[in-house]
Amino acid sequence: MATIQQKLQAVLSQFLFEENNYITRQNILRGLNSYLSGMVVRREIKTYDVVIDESRSNNAEMFIDVDIVPVTTINKIHISLNVSN
Repeated sequence: MATIQQKLQAVLSQFLFEENNYITRQNILRGLNSYLSGMVVRREIKTYDVVIDESRSNNAEMFIDVDIVPVTTINKIHISLNVSN
């Protein structure tokens, strides 16, 4: 998860000091959705949701919630083997 956060911060860093308006918010959504949808295609995550919380955002700050559902992984494989002659 730390790697995902670092990548998302890298995507978002290009928007620092941009005007906090509709166009910027749409560009941010496009950038985050592009990165995360690629992760879904590569089966690195199952699904995600990105929401920009405009009720908490102001001219100086933007609050973005990213919900990620990880893929279900195989943690252990049991093998039953019967060898006979």
